[in-house]
Amino acid sequence: MIDEIHCSDCLSLIKSTIEEDQAHTHVMVVFGASGDLAKKKTYPSVWWLFRDGLLPPNTFFIGYARSSLNVDQLRLKTEPHMQIVPENHKVLDEFWSKNFYIQGDYTNPDGFRNLDQFIQKKWGVNVNRIFYFAIPPSVYTVVTENIHTYCMPKRYEEAMHWYLAMHTFDVDYTVFFCRLSSTIQPYHSSAVWMRMIIEKPFGHDLASSNALSDHLAARFNEDQIYRIDHYLGKEMVQNLIILRFTNQIFNHLWDREHINNVTITFKEPFGTEGRGGYFDEFGIIRDVVQNHLMQLLSLVAMEQPSSLKADDIRDEKVKVLRFVEPVSLDDVVIGQYIANPAATHPPASLSYTDDPTVPKGNQDV
Repeated sequence: MIDEIHCSDCLSLIKSTIEEDQAHTHVMVVFGASGDLAKKKTYPSVWWLFRDGLLPPNTFFIGYARSSLNVDQLRLKTEPHMQIVPENHKVLDEFWSKNFYIQGDYTNPDGFRNLDQFIQKKWGVNVNRIFYFAIPPSVYTVVTENIHTYCMPKRYEEAMHWYLAMHTFDVDYTVFFCRLSSTIQPYHSSAVWMRMIIEKPFGHDLASSNALSDHLAARFNEDQIYRIDHYLGKEMVQNLIILRFTNQIFNHLWDREHINNVTITFKEPFGTEGRGGYFDEFGIIRDVVQNHLMQLLSLVAMEQPSSLKADDIRDEKVKVLRFVEPVSLDDVVIGQYIANPAATHPPASLSYTDDPTVPKGNQDV
């Protein structure tokens, strides 16, 4: 029998310990701070945690990107996505007072030296560091190399290991950061640690994924690395396990004798919106099918895990995926979306190739 675990349990755990952590300093560095992901997901999520008192008091944020920006400009870009109400303005000002911005290149070591020097000058050497990758996967290798060479805490000792992301029902951005914030709780020592949060796609094929894994393993401990799939945090996705295995009606009917087929449909009411460069390199199949939708498939098809622990859910996912036949081109119908002929305004009036960031003659799907 599966015991139900709710987000409220996670929140209670954080709140019960957060008051104890008055002395530790935590710095979260957002690589790609000027980009679409950071604007729409990362900054809103850490703001909600800050607003609700779910971060230790000495938590600070550094945006790092190639764009020439300052914190005020970053604030203008991100606040439309932060669901702000009038009574939040005082807390919002406090949140932005804890934000900083550094312009730097991802391939130039000088930027990472400047980042490390900024952290040490501002907060000293005993600082816990979280590096969030809201950047193109093509620069993961060089960024992690520069982090390892120039930005590791000067006093480092590993703390507790929380299983996140690709293992279980963890993680919508807010739920993910909520759980991550529980890793920045006191360990009753002077330990200094670091974490790297890496967004999908993790490579562009099996060979590049393995190469990236080998690269990371040679430089970091596995429990310093958080590979995340934020789609797992959508409310319906999180509730699938409970819906399937604690509902007596569904639990007895969810089998091949009662279900003829399953259709998983992925719909979005917007287009690439300036992300043509990303899609030109990766395409929609790598963007959502082999991660988001594969996770959803495994949740729909897997057998009941022995518990809601991360390892047990992961093991059942792996079991069912081993039975999925490899997909060939004969199994796939591909295409590009076009403009809605009846629409008069974007985004519905724009086709994929109408996005100016999509190369002319593009064949991506």
